[in-house]
Amino acid sequence: MALDRLQSALGMVTNDVTVAAGKCNFDFTLAKNEVPKEYRLLGESLSRRRKDEGEGGKLHITARRLGALFDGVCSLTPALVRAYGTRVSEISQIIKEKSPTGAERSIFGQYLGADGTSIWAAATSSTAAIQVQLLACMLARLFDAPESISVWVEIVKDRRKEIATRFDNNEELHFSTLSAAAQAEITRDQLAEWDTSARAWLRTADAVKMKEQKQLGLILDNLGLAVNEDVRVFSSVIAVWKASLITMDNLVSGIPQAVENGAAILGLASWHIYPDMVVLGSQKSNLRMNDPTVMPGGVLTVGLQSSHTGDKGRRGIYWSLSLAHLRYYGLPVLKERELNSDTSRVGFDQFSHAVFGCLLGCWDVPQSGIPLAIELFISMEDSLRRGLVDSPNHSDDISMPLNEPHWFQMFAQTARQFHKAEKSGKDQILKLIKLGQRRSGSFLPSQQPQTLSDTRAANIYGAPSKFLGLQHPPDFIRALKTDEDRIAYLRKIALRLPGVASSDLLIRSRWQQTYSFMTAVPDRNPFTKGHTRWYPHASEHERVKAPKKTIRFKAPVQRVQTHSRKGSENKIPNSPIFPRNSRFSIVSDTSESEDDVSPSQFPQDGGLPQIEGEICQESAPGEISHDSQFFIRYNPHGRNYRYDFLMGDPALSALFIMRDAELSEVDLDEVPLSDILEALQKDSLSLDRSRPSLVTMIDESTTTPMRMLCEAKMIYMELPEATVDIGVLDQPLMETKWVKHIILSQEALGCGRAAALSCIAMFDTGRSDVDPDSLHDSFAMASGDSIYISEQLLCDPWEIMDGYKFKRVLGNIGRTGVTMLIPPASPMIRPIDPGSWKVINNGTFNSQEEDHFTRTTLHLSFTEYYRPLDFTLRGEQDIRVGLLESIISVHDAGRWVADVDILAAMSSLKLGRISGGHESCLTDNPHAHKNEIISLENWDEVLDIPRGTSVIRAWGNPLGRLALASVLIQLYNNDGARTIGLCPPKDRMCIFCLSKAEKLKDGILIY
Repeated sequence: MALDRLQSALGMVTNDVTVAAGKCNFDFTLAKNEVPKEYRLLGESLSRRRKDEGEGGKLHITARRLGALFDGVCSLTPALVRAYGTRVSEISQIIKEKSPTGAERSIFGQYLGADGTSIWAAATSSTAAIQVQLLACMLARLFDAPESISVWVEIVKDRRKEIATRFDNNEELHFSTLSAAAQAEITRDQLAEWDTSARAWLRTADAVKMKEQKQLGLILDNLGLAVNEDVRVFSSVIAVWKASLITMDNLVSGIPQAVENGAAILGLASWHIYPDMVVLGSQKSNLRMNDPTVMPGGVLTVGLQSSHTGDKGRRGIYWSLSLAHLRYYGLPVLKERELNSDTSRVGFDQFSHAVFGCLLGCWDVPQSGIPLAIELFISMEDSLRRGLVDSPNHSDDISMPLNEPHWFQMFAQTARQFHKAEKSGKDQILKLIKLGQRRSGSFLPSQQPQTLSDTRAANIYGAPSKFLGLQHPPDFIRALKTDEDRIAYLRKIALRLPGVASSDLLIRSRWQQTYSFMTAVPDRNPFTKGHTRWYPHASEHERVKAPKKTIRFKAPVQRVQTHSRKGSENKIPNSPIFPRNSRFSIVSDTSESEDDVSPSQFPQDGGLPQIEGEICQESAPGEISHDSQFFIRYNPHGRNYRYDFLMGDPALSALFIMRDAELSEVDLDEVPLSDILEALQKDSLSLDRSRPSLVTMIDESTTTPMRMLCEAKMIYMELPEATVDIGVLDQPLMETKWVKHIILSQEALGCGRAAALSCIAMFDTGRSDVDPDSLHDSFAMASGDSIYISEQLLCDPWEIMDGYKFKRVLGNIGRTGVTMLIPPASPMIRPIDPGSWKVINNGTFNSQEEDHFTRTTLHLSFTEYYRPLDFTLRGEQDIRVGLLESIISVHDAGRWVADVDILAAMSSLKLGRISGGHESCLTDNPHAHKNEIISLENWDEVLDIPRGTSVIRAWGNPLGRLALASVLIQLYNNDGARTIGLCPPKDRMCIFCLSKAEKLKDGILIY
């Protein structure tokens, strides 16, 4: 009612003024103020479209009205306004210098560059509008778009009510404030556009001020402060806004400030102004930023967090608000948001550090075990790289895990970067790894296989087995290069077993087609001191003939026969040593691996292998009876002894213990990481893919989640400047729609365009899960300050780009959330002008490389067709992901020619890409050929092509060739008689010879 009375009163005032002053326009929102000098460089760096929008478009009107509506709420802050202008101009100039030349002439040219439109709109409106824009940055920093827009709707509504109430109470109010409150409400769409521009600017400025933002993040992680304890939107937001403005104005003026809440910290994080800070009670108590926009003495002292805050385990600053306008229906929704290093955006390499932490979390590696895990990955990579030199015949197999986008290379790179980084860099990587550990249960599947066989058989959708299965004793034993390596390791384990007599432990190891066994602990008897080995009696094993000589080895020569895991569990022929029905592995002796034969495998003639420092002898006939899990040692003159399997691979090399021996409890279920590290550093692990090895373990650890990480890495290798919302770690990777799409479609590495767009949407926002089936004709995506464009739109049409390849450019189209751009269903083409005959010459081709389409340009515009794609949050008023019908238009010197669907044209079977091979008959004399070719040299001729063979020349003009190919496909896609041929962009070709080809007779060639 108060608003009604205010509007009625203002109407009367307006009538009176109109009579007195004639034609007086009270729509003051279109007025433009002189821009403060600190902001002028910002205006110079904006694109023409953004600058016009900020000076007289819808965003300028919104800024002007918001400035008038909230005028007088906050005290004047001239120092802060000047400092902010200086900072945004500095940032915009840096961005302008880095922008590629000629970008404004591209298809997306008018939407490229930093979106400082809201700042420019505020600067051209009023000082109050600049303060309102600062509030927009604060809300965009902490809340997501729908939440922030809901806050704006509520504070605008409540501010209008407040003004109306004060008017009813006859309080003094500025006329512009009264007018702003009385006019029609500022729509949600206008507020969404206002928020979107501020949000895009934040992301762009964060990238420029990355170093300072990281330093601030280190301080934030030591805090636990509420921005404001009041959850009521209007009162809380206004209080925080006022406190931030006053505190920051004093700081940039050189006046030290002390605070005990997070309001000022939210301000400096949102406005990219960095005073020196002192945090009481923190390990990182002092932070010197040396920001030139802050006068000397401007130091912010932050008090200790309250005890109840610490109990909740919060990090950084947090703010809770009860949003009544978030959804169409229902009670207000309480939303709490935090600002700390966990809520930042990171590059994909940094994201890989966090995913490495997720993997360690799935493996239950404690934080204290991170350094050793990093060392292990470095050693594995080093071992593979040495293998490339030592085993050139297997370089392809060995190099595969070392190449991008392989998941192993991604994690090895994380380990390597940590190893090489300075202390500050190590701290940053370690924080990301620990963040990943905390998120491991959500991002990666928690269930993991225990062994490599589990990985193959049952759990391809889980995380890889712990440390690739190397901690599983049988797998580790199999992966060791030689039998001597296995025996040496098992002896090392035996020495760790307390209170076990040397005679209680024996090692059984394969030897040719049977087994030998040996002591695990050296005998301390002075007469038989050292180790002893027993080989099968000659009557029980057919020796391989070899020269009669004794072979002695000072060190093992590493070479073993191929062991196939598929050959396990085979029956052995009945013999005194191998009783009937015994089952264990047969070792193939028909092929050899790259690894060297060990001494115990060396073929002899009647003699036994001789190992230096060990006694080698034959066992008595029938002395040993083997089974897969035990063997019995018969003594014809006394007691028989049974030795049971203890550790290793019983079919290959294993440690056995006498059944009656007493053994203290010892953990033999896992190979210690220090043992794996030692084996890697000594190159004791095999790299041969034809047998169990480090290479096969990496292969078999490539579970589906790891493959999907490879897919994401492959996509982001094309997007070096793109950032990832670290909140994506809260989303289960295997439940996302892009992953399910790839699995169901069985796409090879390098997914299609739709799945790639869905992946980018998820990683860019941290939450938007879009079904790829709804994106098949999308050619670009806009989100935040980024536009992701299919590379097929940016290259010469002769090139065929993989679907997953996108290019990220700085810019936005002014829509909230994620916007997928789709072409119209039936793009239009200009009809033939009846008067065009005046400019149609249809001249003869003169064999020259010429470009007749230099004035051809492509432009992007949008229709009103816009529909939501994300229905996960029913009832929300704002669209998080939407499809926007987008028109790419071909213009000739500003005149419209056609609207085109480029992706459809480039994938059309009608378009034939011609390879080279016609250079031999090049001639500059067209009369040397009997066939005549018509040259089409303007768009009127292209739209009205005569019969016969024609050539259209746009030599060295990729954009013109793209436009021509797209228009021609739309014109003749259903004309079976016409063939469209596209010549390579840089190769000179004989067009006359090409035209003689059967397929190109009566065709159209783009040259």
